[in-house]
Amino acid sequence: TAANNTMRQIASSLGTAILASMMQSVTDNNKPSSALKGQDPLEWAQKMIDATLKGFHASFLLAASFAIVAVIIAFTLHSGKVNTPSKMEASK
Repeated sequence: TAANNTMRQIASSLGTAILASMMQSVTDNNKPSSALKGQDPLEWAQKMIDATLKGFHASFLLAASFAIVAVIIAFTLHSGKVNTPSKMEASK
């Protein structure tokens, strides 16, 4: 349905925004000082790469935790039967 498709689009946009914000926040918190760039550019570049990798790792761990929670919810929601209108009319 249209409502289902709309909710999927909104949820995926929010999920992407959360993961990107998490990655950027962790990267910013682990960035080296800009003073190091003038003193030792190679060390600064290596620390920037390390900070970026920490951001990627944090966002992937968050995405994995979202996926685990989604799988658990999916298995718990499908435990009961759903009566559709055609089944209710057939039972009358």
